[in-house]
Amino acid sequence: MQQTVDAIRNWFRECPEIIQGNRFGIDNLSSDPTEYAVFMSPSTLQSFVDITGEACLKSVQELSFVFASREKHPSDVLQALANHGFYDSVINWIIEQNKEKNFPEIPEGSVISIMPSTTQYLFEAGASSGRYQISCKLKYRRKM
Repeated sequence: MQQTVDAIRNWFRECPEIIQGNRFGIDNLSSDPTEYAVFMSPSTLQSFVDITGEACLKSVQELSFVFASREKHPSDVLQALANHGFYDSVINWIIEQNKEKNFPEIPEGSVISIMPSTTQYLFEAGASSGRYQISCKLKYRRKM
C-alpha cells in the first residue's frame, strides 16, 4: 500500500480543478506556476490510559496536511479572483467527496473524513507567482 501522503496527493488529482499533467509534488513547490503539492503537518496522536494503567492510542486519530499551489502572481484583481476561485472550487470538491464518502486508502486505517480547516490564503508572494494554500484535517479510524 502507498504512503499516506502519496494517497492524499493521488486523491487530490481526482479533483476536476487540478490541471492534469502539471507537476504535483510532496513537500516541495517550485517557483513556476501552475503546480501543486501536499505538505504533511505535525499531528498529535491522541492517547488515553486504560483501566490497567497502560497508555493506548485512541481508535480515531487525525492527520493534518496542507494542499498548496503555485499560481500566477495576483498582480491584478482578475488574477487574484481567479486564484481564489480555484480554491473555492477545490474546497467545494472536498466537501462533496465527504458527502459521497470518497476517500483515499491509507495504511493507518480507514478514512472517516477530510475537511479544510482554513480558508484559502496567499502564503507567499514572489515576483511572478504566489503560493496559495489551505490546511486540512484527515480523520481516520486506526487499524487494530
